[in-house]
Amino acid sequence: MADENNGVRNHALLCQMYGTGVRLIEAARIKTKDLVLNNGQIKKRGDSDILRAEVAFNGFERPYPLQDESVIAALQKWVDWRLWACMIRML
Repeated sequence: MADENNGVRNHALLCQMYGTGVRLIEAARIKTKDLVLNNGQIKKRGDSDILRAEVAFNGFERPYPLQDESVIAALQKWVDWRLWACMIRML
């Protein structure tokens, strides 16, 4: 039986990859601060937002819009789980 929490993570990664065109190596390099506001909400990224050169597979900045609501919802669910898990560990 698959771990339910990994399912949330895997779904978020797949949605991000298919919904934004990032590659697996780029998804692994994206930091939480690139996607999440200080209040824990996923930030929408417009057409002018870029994927940093350090993240891009070829080392060149490129557009990285994040506007699809289903992708944002999947990423938000994963971030919420991570924040919840961190709080539980602190108790």
